[in-house]
Amino acid sequence: MAWKAFHNDEIDVDINYKPLNQIEEEEIIELHQLHDDSTAEMFDRQSDDNDVKSKLLEDLQETFTVDEAINHIGFGPFQILIMALIGMCTMADAMEVMMLSIIAPELRCIWKLPRWQEALITTVVFVGQFFGAAIWGKFCDKFGRKTGLVACSVWLLYYGFLSSISPTYVWFLCMRMLAGFGVVGGNQGNTLVSEFVPSKVRGKCLAVMGSFFAIGSIGIALLALVTMSTLGWRWMLALSGIPLAGFICLSWWLPESARFCMLCGNEAEAYKTLQKVARMNKKSLLPGRLKKIVVAERGKFSDMFETKEMTVTSLLLFYIWFTAAFAYYGIVLLSTEFLTQTVDNTCTSKSVGSLSGECGFWCERMSTEDYIDFIKTTFAEFIGIFFNIIVVDRFGRKPTLALVCILFGGFTSLQQFCLSRSSMVLFLFCARGSVSAMFNILYIYTPEVYPTSIRGLALGTCSTFARIGAIVTPFTAQVLMEVSPSLAIAIYAGSAFLASICALLLPIETKGRSLKNKIDIIAEMDSEQEDSEDEL
Repeated sequence: MAWKAFHNDEIDVDINYKPLNQIEEEEIIELHQLHDDSTAEMFDRQSDDNDVKSKLLEDLQETFTVDEAINHIGFGPFQILIMALIGMCTMADAMEVMMLSIIAPELRCIWKLPRWQEALITTVVFVGQFFGAAIWGKFCDKFGRKTGLVACSVWLLYYGFLSSISPTYVWFLCMRMLAGFGVVGGNQGNTLVSEFVPSKVRGKCLAVMGSFFAIGSIGIALLALVTMSTLGWRWMLALSGIPLAGFICLSWWLPESARFCMLCGNEAEAYKTLQKVARMNKKSLLPGRLKKIVVAERGKFSDMFETKEMTVTSLLLFYIWFTAAFAYYGIVLLSTEFLTQTVDNTCTSKSVGSLSGECGFWCERMSTEDYIDFIKTTFAEFIGIFFNIIVVDRFGRKPTLALVCILFGGFTSLQQFCLSRSSMVLFLFCARGSVSAMFNILYIYTPEVYPTSIRGLALGTCSTFARIGAIVTPFTAQVLMEVSPSLAIAIYAGSAFLASICALLLPIETKGRSLKNKIDIIAEMDSEQEDSEDEL
């Protein structure tokens, strides 16, 4: 049985799996003797006895890392299934966030809200995300990626449903803030996916994961088109939780990250998980034992600034994440503003008189044409994702990130001019695709650049800075836009151009780079120090 456990990958790992340092030579001989009588006879012959024992010990002494195992197994049905499952969670997160640009104008008309209160509907969601980002990141680094992902999904489903039955504006704000706290935890799904895909295709896989966000964005727009004029906004909110409920029901299959298990010292569980991956992909697992790693303290914030390179990387990423969220949610809100107020071109917006229902108050609900044009601009996210799939593994993360930042700034700047409605929609489409690619690359680069021990925390911390940008953007896209459109557009374009410079200044390129443990980074630092001393 021992021979089969190590040389037949179709058989699950033995429940009595032991690390190498706990396996005695006598145990190996005893287990081998239990295999069959012919094996026992081999041990009776002194000439063959030493050869068999030597081979068994040699096989058991071979070690491999989780990364080596994943790269050896390759991409297959397991990765497709886990991407589809976590994609359901990503779709739900997209629907919860993207509905804000649709529901805020509707609630403004229903509850007769001033502009700043309309902007606050979006802001409170990102305030919740601001507090939740680092907390969920640390939670996942302490208790596991799967545990954190399921917990935040249950939280979001509960408070999302309560939002749909909120009786007043204040209750709605409170429920949306609590829902926002849960939404940001879904980002940890990218961390889990990144730890299960081979390094050669990791960029493409994480780029594909962004397509689920685009599907969710289109889904909520289609749902709004069907329900807003018939069932109302409450039904739209309630029905948007269906993908999340599906994910929760199927999450029992989701395995915990093998890298996380090794970090916790749970070698047997990590080995069992890798066997599951190999079996589903119909590949063999590498012979030998999993290589032990130094169990470092998990979720330590100071590790993000442990070296000069990591300090510079963290500071630059904080600003780029801020800009990505500020620009992404800004262009979504600007799309609603432009579409609801533009008739034939951007210089002949609808007059207040045509929008007003009561003296001193005006609002405009989205029309069918507005919903259709909004869906058109949302399809741009697929273009951004396909662009990343083609470019990100060929030219690298840094230059691709800088390029899409420049493209966003350029297409947004064109909104300063008088444009026909079709031209306006086209430039919104291009800007939306560019900023979607920007966000997508950040979700690829950030998990790759940080070690396993703080990967979840680092992603959560970067997301916290992104939420600051998202908190600010409603007051730029809705309040400032009404006062000075040129200034609002200039702020969005300028911040993107600055982010492109920061992207080029990032000290680490992660294309083709294996995921690192903290011990790997320390070893690299020691090696570099020894090389510099030798040169001196």
